[in-house]
Amino acid sequence: MRIFWIIALLVLIQGLWQGCSPFDGSCENDISRTALDPNGLPCSSRCECNNQNFEGYCTNGRCIVAPRNECREKGLVEKCNFHLHFDRLPKNCKEGIRVCGDTGLALLSWGDCHCPTDTAPSKAD
Repeated sequence: MRIFWIIALLVLIQGLWQGCSPFDGSCENDISRTALDPNGLPCSSRCECNNQNFEGYCTNGRCIVAPRNECREKGLVEKCNFHLHFDRLPKNCKEGIRVCGDTGLALLSWGDCHCPTDTAPSKAD
């Protein structure tokens, strides 16, 4: 009986450990399906930092993020300013554009800010 409880406890701990992972490995349009705040967490790719509630970048092995703002109309495009704490600011772009409910976002939130001279952000379907 004691072995049963030890195994049950190990299974429970393993399940809790996996359930707390901030990044599940899947991304669409560089946006992961998670919504937890990854700011300051270790990372190796942008998708680990850029999610449903936070626009972020992996910089020097750590996530640097800013919260996404809600929007009202899917597909609406607006001008945006790049977050100054992102070190990967476009060199020749002072103002960007973003799409409401962009590809990869499950909620009505503004997508990533892109330089208009980059590949244009995809319009949400």
